[in-house]
Amino acid sequence: MELFVKLNDLGIQLQVEQGDLKIKAPRGVITPDIVSEIKAHKSDLITLLSGAEMSIPIAKNQRSYPLTSAQKRMWILHKMQGNSAAYTIPRSFEIVGALEVQVLENAFQQMRLRHESLRTYFKTEADQEIRQYIGAEDETAFSLKITQTDEANVAQLISNFYTYSFSLSEAPLWKVNVFQLSKERYIVSLIIHHIISDGWSVELFINEVFQIYAQLKNKQSVNLPALPIQYKDYAVWSEKQRVTDAYKKAAEYWKTTFTGELPKLDMPSFVTRPSVKTYNGETLTHNFSSTLTKGLEKLAVSEEVSLFMVLMTSVNIVCYKYTNSTDITVGTPMANRDRSVLESQIGLYLNTLAVRLTFEKTHTIRELLAIQKNKLLEAYTHQIYPFDELVSELPLARDVSRSPLFDVMVTLHNQEELLAQPFQQIDDITVNSYHISGKKTSQLDYTFDFLNVGNLQLQLTYNTDIYEASQVQRMLLHLEHILGEMLADPSQELKDINYVSESETNQILYDFNPAKSTFQSSETIISLFEKQVQKTPDATALVYKDTSLTYQQLDEKANQFAHFLQSKNIQQNNLVGVQLDRTHWTLIVLLGIYKVGASYVPLDVHHPKARTNLIIADANCNIVINEEVRKEFQEKNYASDAFTIQTKPEDLAYIIYTSGSTGIPKGVMITHKNVVATLDELTTQLGYAHLQKVALSTNLVFDISVLEIFGTLCSGKQAIMFDTPSLSNPQHFISELQAKEVEVLQITPSRLLLLEEALLQKSLPSLQLLIVGGEAFPNHIFEKREAIGIPIVNVYGPTETTIWSSYCKLSESEIVSIGKPLKNDEIYILDADQQIQPIGVTGEICISGACVGNGYLNLTKRTSENFIPNPFNPTKKLYRTGDLGRWNTNGTVEFMGRIDAQVKISGYRIELGEIEQVLRKHAHIKEVAVITTSLQGTLKIIAYIVQKEPLNVAELRDYTAQKLPAYMIPSHFMRVSELPLNASGKLDRKRLQELELQQTPSITYKAPESEVEKKLVTYWQELLNVEEIGVKDNFFELGGNSLQAMQLLGLIHKEFNVELNLMKMFEKPFIDFIAIEIENIAWQKNYNHNENTKKITL
Repeated sequence: MELFVKLNDLGIQLQVEQGDLKIKAPRGVITPDIVSEIKAHKSDLITLLSGAEMSIPIAKNQRSYPLTSAQKRMWILHKMQGNSAAYTIPRSFEIVGALEVQVLENAFQQMRLRHESLRTYFKTEADQEIRQYIGAEDETAFSLKITQTDEANVAQLISNFYTYSFSLSEAPLWKVNVFQLSKERYIVSLIIHHIISDGWSVELFINEVFQIYAQLKNKQSVNLPALPIQYKDYAVWSEKQRVTDAYKKAAEYWKTTFTGELPKLDMPSFVTRPSVKTYNGETLTHNFSSTLTKGLEKLAVSEEVSLFMVLMTSVNIVCYKYTNSTDITVGTPMANRDRSVLESQIGLYLNTLAVRLTFEKTHTIRELLAIQKNKLLEAYTHQIYPFDELVSELPLARDVSRSPLFDVMVTLHNQEELLAQPFQQIDDITVNSYHISGKKTSQLDYTFDFLNVGNLQLQLTYNTDIYEASQVQRMLLHLEHILGEMLADPSQELKDINYVSESETNQILYDFNPAKSTFQSSETIISLFEKQVQKTPDATALVYKDTSLTYQQLDEKANQFAHFLQSKNIQQNNLVGVQLDRTHWTLIVLLGIYKVGASYVPLDVHHPKARTNLIIADANCNIVINEEVRKEFQEKNYASDAFTIQTKPEDLAYIIYTSGSTGIPKGVMITHKNVVATLDELTTQLGYAHLQKVALSTNLVFDISVLEIFGTLCSGKQAIMFDTPSLSNPQHFISELQAKEVEVLQITPSRLLLLEEALLQKSLPSLQLLIVGGEAFPNHIFEKREAIGIPIVNVYGPTETTIWSSYCKLSESEIVSIGKPLKNDEIYILDADQQIQPIGVTGEICISGACVGNGYLNLTKRTSENFIPNPFNPTKKLYRTGDLGRWNTNGTVEFMGRIDAQVKISGYRIELGEIEQVLRKHAHIKEVAVITTSLQGTLKIIAYIVQKEPLNVAELRDYTAQKLPAYMIPSHFMRVSELPLNASGKLDRKRLQELELQQTPSITYKAPESEVEKKLVTYWQELLNVEEIGVKDNFFELGGNSLQAMQLLGLIHKEFNVELNLMKMFEKPFIDFIAIEIENIAWQKNYNHNENTKKITL
């Protein structure tokens, strides 16, 4: 079998004639080694081919005939697309010379008589079975359409012709146009529906047409070899094959291959996949060098694989590198003409092999080639089982946004196939192939058509509704790099393959990361503050309620507190816990801590005592400044003279504790140097260097409070402190913002939503800038940014890299992104093995630079895992954030969620944020949070809704069904009065998990009411063999498949004289929706055409 596959890949055809082996091969392919190999296995090859040559009997004459599995699926695909041109096959060829159009027309007519497929059409029987009918030979004769045109317009005319769509119930399902450019130059264009043809058929069609043309032109009788069978015979025969042992064995192989969780390939895209699959496409062509082509051919020989196996392996590596998936299914077509009687047939014989490849990233290229070889050989061995039968038999989740099992296909055409007849000279005319630029349709996400035409060529067809041309161009270059790596070192592990070019690497490393500022590396936070005191001693530094302090007064009070700390024996590099209510004293205490050279550990007064004690113990705080200690300080008047211990930039500024995955908080150590580097030119970058009044509204335990406090006090601005009651009441907070005339407000997205109405109503006239970060920015707020009218900066950065690391001015951006790195920060998007991810490919956001902290206190192992040497500059540290992101083409970073927040349900990778964004756009929803939880051992999606107006579950399901695929629709919708926030103002998802889940079933039974609904329930019961069916039940979740959906539509048409689009069934497979569609269409027909449709009770 392996030799047979190898010969097939080389274009060498074998046939058994009178017990002997006959060979057909492209010129130059047969080598002495190949001849020797064939001779050595001659008897085995004859046995193999003889078994394949079992005769196909002529079927009994019938009124109609069954469809093959491939035809059934093609019928369904055609109906789903509403008679589109997605599944027609186009071909054009140029004729130079004195073409006799009438003779050509007669030649096509003779083809119509010769091949029954060219007279075939399809109808639904009374029992809803789809059958194929063959039109009589004496039906309307074929006629050619002639169009006079010129070179400038012919391509557009051909493109328009290619968009023609057929009705499958009307023959012929093929069409020919002749475009005349001059007296002796013509372009003949053919389109034929895939349900009666395939690529082999089209080439056969064209060759036979011109053979007949030559015979007719020379006044000869048409003399072609008689056809031993027709396609109907094959259809009847193939149906009977299902009971054979070989068929059953193949069926078992394929069903076993696709057990368990099936992989879904999510190739990178800058747009959201359409909820319903589209077929708009383009084709890009890429030529590989002769050196690379010859190298790949040598690699195939040395690894004992075929060239096709090498190329398919390379595509799998691209898919792995782009998606980080090591379980990938890629399709490849097979001609499925393993019997000589089928070689002269026109019809849909093509079968598709879904080749599932599982591997480890530590496998070498050589090992992956061997795995690919074995999987392809297994697939070839079991190809008797039709792909379309497999799809119908597997319990696949219905997803109308993509193709079943795979979205990427790979083919290889050798030179003999492509150029068997580069032109035909027929008397005084020459026939050449003719191509117009690019297909305009794409049946899959990507189709890699490799052409071996001396040098290797790739025609890559892609779906233009999912992928951009520039993105596809980059992928072609990445593929070429991977092929080069396969040649250079087939022993290297897959994870180590570098497929990003040097120029793209330099663009990402240097162009996308800003030039570093020469920040004052010798300064500390306290030295910057004291310099500001010297510069503006009388300027207002701090406002809290009725208390106002100048820079001089604030400095003096901080000096007093430093003396107090000294009296408590607090020394340089000690850790001081700070557990205070939100007042002006907080800032005095922090500055006093810095003046004695110590560092602070913020503690939330509202946190559980056990958590607070855990932090105090872990940090080994020398003292905790709480309200009791503060009052002790006030009992004595300490000196206010200058007090400064020489703090070093490398000394710790603070340790802030963040939640840990183990449930134990971890302390992030940040130095003065980290903070100074972050604050350097920050007000200029974010756009508020000219503004003065900055709100202090963030909890001290959240590190962005550092920007509000020290970013303000080290730049001479005015800090407006808000107390806890003000922050707890949105209306009170808004009033305080107005009263204090705040100009700059830093806020989390969750808190921003509380201000949405006030911002839209322009209730905050003094506000000049919103700095928003800490969570993903809400899309619906982004869409309203112009209406809000205030500059908004979306910022991003983990605690470990000091406050913020990137920023995006949303008024200057077309999408929500986290923007570009701040000065002194460097951002990298890396895969799990610290390899650079190219533009558009998702990876982990990693941050380096002067802002990266020292790690986690007392957690050496965790520090070494997250704080690693920068692979591009080993003298620096690099922090692995655990966040996902990707580079956009303009050098901005798009946040893609958390690595640990992505979930997989039914094999689909789901980003819960996408569901949240869809629900937020509902007019009656104020806020939403989506989580997953395990119910009875199954992972379910739960949506928590804060309503503006009352909503019911059925309405929410209908709404989400219009926007999201079925697998993303939440199982439960929970109504809550408000979403819980944590101390940092972020959504508290842990508390959501703790809320009691109301036992609302995923589908609430609702009985049919109208006559239409009752009739539909009857049909569903008959088709699905299910007793109790409600109008909200999902047809496919009850066990329905595509063919049964077609049968249902046939019953609907028969009963109500209404024709529904199959796609409607896939989009909303519910009885109540279908009933409304039927009623609307029937009413419209009555209104517009006054037709006598069946009476329907509404």
